[in-house]
Amino acid sequence: MRIAHILREKFAIGAQGPGIDTVCCISTGQVLLPSLFYGVIAAGGVYSAASSSFTAGELARQVKHGESRLIVTSKDCIKVSFKAAAECGIPLDRVLVLDSSRGQRSLRDGHGKELLHESTGQLAWEVISDQQILHDRAACLIYSSGTTGEPKG
Repeated sequence: MRIAHILREKFAIGAQGPGIDTVCCISTGQVLLPSLFYGVIAAGGVYSAASSSFTAGELARQVKHGESRLIVTSKDCIKVSFKAAAECGIPLDRVLVLDSSRGQRSLRDGHGKELLHESTGQLAWEVISDQQILHDRAACLIYSSGTTGEPKG
C-alpha cells in the first residue's frame, strides 16, 4: 500500500515497532480517509481520529495525549491543524494535507510538497494470525465525546 510506504519511509511511522506511533487525523469529506486509516495501520501506526469541529486547543490536547508524531488534515481544517502543531512543537513538514475532494488525489506536507504522486513504493501488510497479538496490539485510539469532562482516549 502506497500510503503505508510513505508513512513508514518519510515519517518513520511503525519503524520502531507496531502500535507505538500515533497519527492524529482531522478531516471532513475525504474519500481517501479509509485508505489513510488502513495505511496508518499497515505502517504499524495507531490511527487517532479527531473531530473536525475541534478548536486548535482541543486538537492540541488530543495530539499531546496520544503522543502523535504526525497530523493529517483536510484543507478545511488546516488552520486549526497548523495552530495545534505549533502548540505541540510539531514541524509543518509533519502536518500532511489530504485532498481527495472533487476528483483530487493528493497528500502534501505542510510546505506543499506532494507525497502521494512522488512515491511508487509499496508496504505490505503484516499478516497476523496470533490471537494474543490481535488482542494486545493497538491499532486505533478512539476518544470519548467529553460530555462528562475531558475527552478520554
